[in-house]
Amino acid sequence: MRKATLCVALLSLLACPSSAAIIGVAGGMGAPAATLGTYTMTPFPLDGRPLFNLVTDVPSPLGGTVDFSVTMYHVRVGSGWATWSHGYTGDVYPVSSSGPYSGTDTTLTLPAGTGAFYLYAEPNPFGLFDITAVAQDGTTVTQSVQGNSGASYYGFYGTGGDTIASIAVSSTVNFAIGEFGISQQIEGDLLIEKLVDPRGFIPPTTDWEFWVEPENDEPFLVTIAGGGGQLLLEDLEAGVYTVTETPKPGWEVAVASSDPGAVYGPFSATITVPPGGSVGVTFTNTLIPEPCTLTLLGLGALVTLRKRRSRR
Repeated sequence: MRKATLCVALLSLLACPSSAAIIGVAGGMGAPAATLGTYTMTPFPLDGRPLFNLVTDVPSPLGGTVDFSVTMYHVRVGSGWATWSHGYTGDVYPVSSSGPYSGTDTTLTLPAGTGAFYLYAEPNPFGLFDITAVAQDGTTVTQSVQGNSGASYYGFYGTGGDTIASIAVSSTVNFAIGEFGISQQIEGDLLIEKLVDPRGFIPPTTDWEFWVEPENDEPFLVTIAGGGGQLLLEDLEAGVYTVTETPKPGWEVAVASSDPGAVYGPFSATITVPPGGSVGVTFTNTLIPEPCTLTLLGLGALVTLRKRRSRR
């Protein structure tokens, strides 16, 4: 869903809430709840790739991938992995950095905009062993997990707008992870700013028009008043957009963006709206003096010069 907000004051593109934090949750062996913190969670569907193959990532149901720092095996409970907990029979991923089921750590790099994520972990040998999960800010969850039908829940969620970039999982023995759930913000904001430099002349009375064209969708028209201002387009689907100003006769334009990878045209910028983030595009228009105006300006300068000479 797209929302537009006309702004008078400069908007901050990057929120920096002082209370932002990541919270860790030890959930035991029960089935996952539908929510984690304030987030509604989406469980990962069945992994359609062949079993018993090596994998380095898992596709997120909301876009992007969960990347593993080491190679993992793709198996299922009952087909390559003996037990789990609470009746789960889906995909699990044993660590395999030095051979089948022999690793003791891996780091999950999560898709951009991940507000909450959970996983289950279970050690390979029977017995009670410690498994620890650590978010990128150091938030730690450690549980003593049973290796016989004892897979346990590890959850992390952000507060104050914070997101989760990675989770490192380590164990005192071999282990597997699986049964993932995620909440991702897959939308972002685009701020279009219009600056008008009339150099003493009156700004145009008609609105400035901008065509906003998503990479895989139809373009739409937005406007800003002739005197300039800002327009915030909220909740855009993350991706590539081209913003093009409809030129006005007699005005030249310079285009800039907060996106370091922006590609510019004569009246446009092609930028990327990040998931869970913001990007800005600024159009600065300057009035081009007409020839008669340039002549008058030149005559005025000449008269001023003569006056200065006559005073000597």
